[in-house]
Amino acid sequence: MLFEYRSGAIYLDNQLRSPDHSFYLTPSGNGLYKDISYVDLERPDQQYVYVDLPNRQIVVNSSWYGEYPLFYFIQPDYCAVSDRFDQLYECISASTWKMQLDRTAIFESMIFDNLLRDRTYVKGVKKIIAGKRISIDIPSAEITQQSKFILPFHQGNPVPSNNSLLDGAVDLLRHLLDTFSFEGSRTLLPLSGGFDSRLLACLLLQEGVSFDSMVFGPSEGSERFVANRVGKALGIHVKNVELKNDFYKSYGDLVTLMTGGLSNHRHCHMYASMHSSQASYDLIVHGYLGGEYAGIDQPSVAQDFNLSEEDAMEAFLAKKVYSTRIWHLLSSEERDEIRADITDIAVDNNSVNLPCHLEEYWHNVDRQFSLTANVFAPVEEFGTVIRPFANYEYATFFNALPFSLREGRSLFKTAASVISPIAFGFGNQDQFYSVDSMRGKIEGTAFEVYKRIVYGALWASNGKIALPNPKAIERHRELLASTLKRSLEESVRDMSEILDKDLQFLRGVRLGNRQELSSQYRILGIHTLLQAWNLS
Repeated sequence: MLFEYRSGAIYLDNQLRSPDHSFYLTPSGNGLYKDISYVDLERPDQQYVYVDLPNRQIVVNSSWYGEYPLFYFIQPDYCAVSDRFDQLYECISASTWKMQLDRTAIFESMIFDNLLRDRTYVKGVKKIIAGKRISIDIPSAEITQQSKFILPFHQGNPVPSNNSLLDGAVDLLRHLLDTFSFEGSRTLLPLSGGFDSRLLACLLLQEGVSFDSMVFGPSEGSERFVANRVGKALGIHVKNVELKNDFYKSYGDLVTLMTGGLSNHRHCHMYASMHSSQASYDLIVHGYLGGEYAGIDQPSVAQDFNLSEEDAMEAFLAKKVYSTRIWHLLSSEERDEIRADITDIAVDNNSVNLPCHLEEYWHNVDRQFSLTANVFAPVEEFGTVIRPFANYEYATFFNALPFSLREGRSLFKTAASVISPIAFGFGNQDQFYSVDSMRGKIEGTAFEVYKRIVYGALWASNGKIALPNPKAIERHRELLASTLKRSLEESVRDMSEILDKDLQFLRGVRLGNRQELSSQYRILGIHTLLQAWNLS
């Protein structure tokens, strides 16, 4: 979808629209937006664009869960909005505006592997924030923003008994698919080694839905092993798609441009798998936000209800920021801009939650609409993606559970086991055996040692010896020493000059850059944008 207001005229997908009436646009699948009337707006959490022509105003109501990326560019008497970054960029760059890189966005992405708040890599181009409603005054280009939903966390308040919560969780999970119609649709379920797609497979089978299933990854990966184990347990055929090394260059470039670098070569796996398989479906069922809301990345600091705002901020910075190499290369002004964006996240979080929830609020909100949603939005090219976990009931129930019931996704896994004991009788791609069992302890220790051996061999051989690592879902590090080596070296050289920072520590596989994988791929992605677009 590409909406443009210029010279007093309205264009939708480059077609002139009548200026005589206002209209609503809402996502309809396959990356398309459709016209609807006000009475067709079903829920307050629904994403839509309202074009109020008489008042020359545009209102964007973003989904509360951030699953639909949307970008906008505003100048006095000019406005462009699109769900595809590349389309928006090409539209506005064809005018007289000179587009510039946002340096702060680059540094943030190297630290967090996502860009905070409404930033993109291009100055002036903004992305929507989950749960916000923005109003744009076209003549003045003024923007006002309101928070419509803040994701809640548990704050120590009394809750029902564990048995009652389990009953509620089971009932909620059983009905995740109730609002979707699969009749007459060719349906695909990408099956991973995790728990979310596994539950969706169980629910689809219980609903009697006919669907195809596929898993992607390197042949030695535990992702494929566990997914096939799930398929065997449930009696479904799972198509195995090999993620070939050359996919990460060709499809990585495509995904990077489509999303304006918000997703990149590191995150092109699903798009590459679908494209290389020439897949085409009516519906693609995905587990977006299933794990996040259930506690997959819940930090221990979330238990400290007495933490002050200042201490919560410092704890977040100490864990996520201070340890990164790029932070120590930044000026005080550059650091202040990043702190300001983190403070804005904290303001949202603290308006409903406690300061101790800052880290997980960033992870479950900003990281999801900024990174994860852009990983899967390009997949709409192959079918309408539906995300059953992205709903109010699931978000407010599981995300607001007490710490102990979210730790290790405890309540989710227990409830899922009630629904399908067979499918949830074993672990996931990260830990197949129970961590409390002897086999589980051996598994954890053995693979931790082996992981170091794999890295050591890659480093010592200068990338020539890449041992197979079953616990590595993809070969990200090996690719930087082979398929993407030349591109990375060019990126480091050019970006060092552009940013006036010595980024040589990002070259190759070194002992000193073992924790810099995200930074390496981010620099590679930004360089891809620079090669394709005239950014200064």
